Amino acid sequence: MLLEFKVKNWLSFNNEVNFTMMATRERDPNERLAVDNAFTGRVLPITAIYGYNASGKTNFIEAILFLQNLVLHKRRLINLQPFAFLNTNYKESWFYVKFFSNSKVYEYEIKLDLEKILYEKLSIVGKTTSSILFERIINSPLKLHSKFTPEQQNRLQIILQGTAISQTFLNNTFSQQFNLFRDAFEWFSLKLVIVKPYTQYFVPNSPMYSYHEFNNILEKLDIKNNEYVSNPVRVESLGLLPQDISNLNVRLKEGQTQSIFPSITVTKINNQLQFSSVAVRHKNLDNHDVTTDLDLSSESDGVKRLYELRPVLKDLLLNNNAEYTFVIDELDRSLHPLLVRHLIELFNQCCTKDIRRQLIFTCHDISLLDQDLLRRDSYWIITKNYYGESRMQRITNLKQGKRTDKSIRNAYMAGELGVSPEFLN
Repeated sequence: MLLEFKVKNWLSFNNEVNFTMMATRERDPNERLAVDNAFTGRVLPITAIYGYNASGKTNFIEAILFLQNLVLHKRRLINLQPFAFLNTNYKESWFYVKFFSNSKVYEYEIKLDLEKILYEKLSIVGKTTSSILFERIINSPLKLHSKFTPEQQNRLQIILQGTAISQTFLNNTFSQQFNLFRDAFEWFSLKLVIVKPYTQYFVPNSPMYSYHEFNNILEKLDIKNNEYVSNPVRVESLGLLPQDISNLNVRLKEGQTQSIFPSITVTKINNQLQFSSVAVRHKNLDNHDVTTDLDLSSESDGVKRLYELRPVLKDLLLNNNAEYTFVIDELDRSLHPLLVRHLIELFNQCCTKDIRRQLIFTCHDISLLDQDLLRRDSYWIITKNYYGESRMQRITNLKQGKRTDKSIRNAYMAGELGVSPEFLN
């Protein structure tokens, strides 16, 4: 679970941004908040981020994605995008994340410039204490927790020597199969899932599940005239190179599924690759016992969007043991407002103090600005000033947002929360 995220000097964010999923003292409803002995306070399962066009919503999502990629991949060059509208000397960018994984709370902090990582630290946090697991400062010896054995400390110092200046130490320890920090690394790789507005047919390397489950979800969303089916495809018809097939065979584990083309997936079963295409089955008008299958490319953007989100929908609504944090930019893209609202209502019904799933999303749908749907501390606003600086605030920290007797939606539409274009003023 994501507990806090902070960033400074990134795209349109010049000053420090402090985003938190920790709940405030809002009273209702409390039964959906996650509670655990590992952290102090209660954690929100869902948060919505609003803002006018080009205010910085996507930039915020990109900040989380950048940090995730920095941890997961070794890069020769750092694709850092600092705040551009300054004439003063360049300053470093800074990222911080606090997260909960496998009953532990971690803090990960990193400072970097365009060429190198200047500072990196991983800590494990208790209710009243914080212990540094490692602290990496450029041109300085690695600082390590005293609980590590001399052999472990020596191995870590050797790994540091082989860590490129543009590579995170967290990444290299995992790459070297040294598992002291594996739990923290796997939160970034397995439990943090980021979906952008035009992510094509999003399928992570996850255990295979049938379309039967997804069709059941569609029924829950009251979409009963569409049924997703899978049809086998001959690999020769796909035009794949032998090297492509070999790479897929190495990458996929038994039972895993991956998307390789729009509407084409590959699954490894009994150590063999099986290729299939997805189609949408429709009942015929003149005879409901007869159906017609259409390729997904023939369907509407809304049908395609549901297909893109199917792993998200499955793990949000069906997988009670999942520890995923889903971050979705423009959740409402191509979807009917009532459908999005119903999806959130279904997710709310799944949330209890023991559930560790989260949904963080940006949107423009004002119908979701409803205190009967989400707690007031679940809403965030991003604004941008004349000089291109974005600012992010919780609605409950704004003057008008503090009023429990005032409609958040009305205040938003009236521009009282600072989110309105000039032509409305």
